[in-house]
Amino acid sequence: MKKIYTLIALFIFFQTIMKAQNAVKILSYEIDTAANHNCYDWNYPNRDTLQILITKMFPISEEEHHGGFSNYSCDISGYLIYNRRRYYYEFNAGGFVMLIKHHDIYYLACKNKEYFKYFLATEDVGNE
Repeated sequence: MKKIYTLIALFIFFQTIMKAQNAVKILSYEIDTAANHNCYDWNYPNRDTLQILITKMFPISEEEHHGGFSNYSCDISGYLIYNRRRYYYEFNAGGFVMLIKHHDIYYLACKNKEYFKYFLATEDVGNE
């Protein structure tokens, strides 16, 4: 019986570590609409919602990004911690996030319809 409790405790411990590794923490948050009239209709996420939204996103390739997502002049940018690393981020109203560290750029995307209300191009989010 003691062995079972030990295994359960280890399982919970490793689940906690895995969640911490995938955690997102927004360090700064700045909205940039660049006086673009398309941005007036943008229902942008607040800081807390953005943090949750990014945890729901998944990595995509540069080709998937260019072929399947609209790019707007409506961004939220700043710094965040993602998978225990610090990045500069740009959340675009087209349905994707760019994570930038030095000369490396990583793309995250959201295809979950629950979050489409935060994008301007919901009809083509993630379509190729």
